[in-house]
Amino acid sequence: MKSNVLIFLFFSASIISTTFFSCNTDQVQVNSIGIKIVKIPAGSFLMGDSCGNWDEMPVHKVFISRSFYISETEVTAKQFQEFRKDYRFADEKFAIGVTWYEANEFCKWISDKEGINYRVPTESEWEYVCGNENDWDLKNMLNPTLEWCYDWYGPYIDTAQVDPIGVEYGIAKVVRGGLPDIFIKEYLHPEKFY
Repeated sequence: MKSNVLIFLFFSASIISTTFFSCNTDQVQVNSIGIKIVKIPAGSFLMGDSCGNWDEMPVHKVFISRSFYISETEVTAKQFQEFRKDYRFADEKFAIGVTWYEANEFCKWISDKEGINYRVPTESEWEYVCGNENDWDLKNMLNPTLEWCYDWYGPYIDTAQVDPIGVEYGIAKVVRGGLPDIFIKEYLHPEKFY
């Protein structure tokens, strides 16, 4: 039986967990394919930007009610290739060019392998961690690679929320981080695209 765990994988990828390695009090763990998992405490923060784009408003309070674990960095190309042997960007540092559905299939695969529930983070979990990235010694959250979030893209609401997961449905999933993957691939390997 799987333990009740939530783990974020940054995708490019991130992993989240609420009770990962619950019998161990270490702040950092390493799973069977080498993903470092960092414990994040429960807390609250203000999400949004009153001076930002229209879709970053309104600023609202978000409570993250339980601690969880998140991967220290994005999933590497090598780690993703453990799941998908024919991964075409295996020579890259991080898993790029991965769809939201592929990221979730990877999470299902690693969940079955580890007996722990993995998933991509919600937008609010990602924002909470990113706002405190240096406090928890996480890396690359604002590097050029986009990272998938669990939520559908949609407007913020003007009330405090506890563990929000965004709107019920939509036409696109939320991404956070840097540039779209295709720009990075074109920049790093123009011979593949031109």
